[in-house]
Amino acid sequence: MKRFLVGTAIVVAGAVPFASSAWASSPARPTITPTVATFTIPNRTSAGTVWTLNLWAHGTLVGTTSGTSGTLVVNVPATSDCKFQADALKTTRSGQKTFVAGSGAVVPGCGGGVPG
Repeated sequence: MKRFLVGTAIVVAGAVPFASSAWASSPARPTITPTVATFTIPNRTSAGTVWTLNLWAHGTLVGTTSGTSGTLVVNVPATSDCKFQADALKTTRSGQKTFVAGSGAVVPGCGGGVPG
């Protein structure tokens, strides 16, 4: 029994650095300002991966864009309360979609105009 516990401790301790390094390489979350939502696509992206930035207001998709490199930008519209959720997703060459990161924010003065 003692050998089993020592072996388990070594396996668990060995996994910790891997988990930490995987977390450190995670993409940044999308940001939301009163005028735009942005998401910077990570530099180390597999060939054929398409990234999508979706902007939501109260469960309604209000903006979306996709790309393979650089920064994705979606205009923030005027709403009555300026509450938004921005989500970044990636789609692999094989078509597998994965949620990557999200951010929620209230951005007073959204859309730069009168709520629509």
